[in-house]
Amino acid sequence: MSPEIQNMIDNSLAGFSEENSFNEYARRIAWDRQRYWLLNETGEWKKLDKDSLTESLEVYGAFRWTGAVTGKDEKAAAKRAFEKRLRTAARDQNEICFVGQMAGYQKGIHVHKGDKYLCTKGYSLIKPENREFPTIQGLLMQLFGEEQIHYLHSWLKGAYESLEAGEKRAGQVLIIAGVPDIGKSFIKEFIIRRILGGRYCEPGPCLQGLTRFNSDLAENESWELDDSVGVSGTDQRNLYGSAFKKLAANSDHRVEAKGRDAAQLPPLFHRLSIYTNVDNASLWVIPALTEGSLADKAIVLKAEKPENPIVKLPSPEERPAFREKVSEELPGYVNWLTSEYETPKHIKNNRYGVKAYQHPELKGQLEAMSDEGRLRSMIDDLIFESGRAKKTWEGTGGELEKQLRIAAREDLRDKDLEKILRYSQAFVQLLSKLKGKGVEKKRMWDGPNRGKRVWVVQAPEEWGAPELDLKDGE
Repeated sequence: MSPEIQNMIDNSLAGFSEENSFNEYARRIAWDRQRYWLLNETGEWKKLDKDSLTESLEVYGAFRWTGAVTGKDEKAAAKRAFEKRLRTAARDQNEICFVGQMAGYQKGIHVHKGDKYLCTKGYSLIKPENREFPTIQGLLMQLFGEEQIHYLHSWLKGAYESLEAGEKRAGQVLIIAGVPDIGKSFIKEFIIRRILGGRYCEPGPCLQGLTRFNSDLAENESWELDDSVGVSGTDQRNLYGSAFKKLAANSDHRVEAKGRDAAQLPPLFHRLSIYTNVDNASLWVIPALTEGSLADKAIVLKAEKPENPIVKLPSPEERPAFREKVSEELPGYVNWLTSEYETPKHIKNNRYGVKAYQHPELKGQLEAMSDEGRLRSMIDDLIFESGRAKKTWEGTGGELEKQLRIAAREDLRDKDLEKILRYSQAFVQLLSKLKGKGVEKKRMWDGPNRGKRVWVVQAPEEWGAPELDLKDGE
């Protein structure tokens, strides 16, 4: 062999020295205490046993450096020693405690508190582009109007920027309620979900305590509920509300999948959104928001049907083209959100970026559907509308409860009352929550209750109670 040819071979193999090859493949092999994982040439992490690892390393050229080794036996020995060195490095330096998809993480090995986690697949983040987005702008504006649109823009802006920066900031729950067939599902699927990375799951069974297996929650950034989930019974709704509060604003989660050990993952990224019609039966998918700790974790928007739509919703035949148009505009919308849009000062919030919000009409409906709201309704029906009291009732809590129970039996509504008063102190506790809604506790200075602190309850027309139809409720 001529010196020139030998020099060419030596130069071509220089980049494939043992050390270079080791450094390259040591970072691409991990060990999960049972199997090896190899990042292949297409960018995918593959699970392999010992023999499969050998074959893959051969195919991917990890042993090319042995071309300079003379002798068949010497070359085989060099390969075995090199592979053993790689396996040892994987066990010593790249032992992983979890393998799977992790919401808010891109593909690769991530370290948290000294432990290593292998994320096998990442999310798809829309890249901002300087372009117009008239379809998205018109569609959102006609559904939510000038006031509400800022809450949606701000919620999406905060979520995208958190995801882009790799931060795992908690976020409020987004609730969108409106009449059927106005585009709620389209916005969910083709705008909100896409901005949140494209991966989604339906967390209803976990929120309702119907299953303990929650690996899909750990894998997806967008958690989506609709009113088909259904929650029957106040106790179940309260349990649902507790889980809702815990999961909605907390980025730390324990994950449990079928056939696998439970694991405590690093903080994850997620946003929960709920889509429902506005009738009371559908609104039961929303937990009671009357408690302060939950009310400040929700943005409740009402989507209105536009009289003169800026953007006309497509017919079934037009939908593919409409979806494509919106998809083309999304980079422009994201660019505007992140580089131009500023949340108005009066709705900014230090923790979430935007304040909580409840549309006044929906807030009234949700309050009326709560236990205290239904108690107020029964007091109105059984005490005032029945003529048992006129404009005002006053007395102790025990006296009011006794009169209400007697009236409920007489009007054959005692079962309805028992659904509300399910525990011994329920009446007084719920009555306390009604303060400011025609219910006050005062010290009386004259009359039969002189010197006592008693409850004073006003008839609906005296305190301006909203007229709400609760026939679709429980």
